[in-house]
Amino acid sequence: MIKSSVKYLILLIILVGLSGIISADDLSNDKDQDTNLTFASKRGTKLSSKKLISNDNFQILNINSESNLKDMDEVYSGTQYIVRIKPIKKTHLYVFNLDSSNKLYSIFPRKDIRYKNPLKKRKVYNLPPSEDDAYEFDTTKGVELFYVYASTKPIRKLEKLASKIDNSTGLSVSDDLKNSLDDSSNFLKAPGGEKSNFFRKLVLVHKANKNAKPDKNIVERAKKEINSKNDNNDDED
Repeated sequence: MIKSSVKYLILLIILVGLSGIISADDLSNDKDQDTNLTFASKRGTKLSSKKLISNDNFQILNINSESNLKDMDEVYSGTQYIVRIKPIKKTHLYVFNLDSSNKLYSIFPRKDIRYKNPLKKRKVYNLPPSEDDAYEFDTTKGVELFYVYASTKPIRKLEKLASKIDNSTGLSVSDDLKNSLDDSSNFLKAPGGEKSNFFRKLVLVHKANKNAKPDKNIVERAKKEINSKNDNNDDED
């Protein structure tokens, strides 16, 4: 009996200790998320108080390599990705992909994702929620662009744009629309600077397959996109 009581006491101490590490809020926030995918930042979930979004709480994650996609990264047909975010404030998020065929897709918001704007503060969101539904690059080589806008206020122009896009076919993009997307000042109006607004333009190189060398012309085009981008709110820690 004494040995059994000691065992129960030790078990009780362990459980109490764990309860201090795993809070009910953590479980409710992340219960439908893939725990294999975490923020790359060494600071973990300690979010920056200076910026609405940073590398501490936003990533476009390559599912295949479990890494955060960055400018000039190489992708290929079959590369899967999701968007992961944990806003420090209630946030309106807009993510668009201009693919190598010059077609625009709305990554978020979209009708087939249950989450809607505004996203709640300090809640982890995977977009799409399940890794089984992860987005995937097609077979067309070229430059892949991602436009990420976020604000504490709704951005009506981007909501209207997202509503026009048929994600089964994409939206053909004119030079005027691309130039507009490149310039964050066209959309970000909320006062407060980086505490209330965020913009990132991510530039990727889409090659033929995993083992292929990227086309030199595509690489040069990608470099031009980086040199010309208006990325005032970018945070490349």
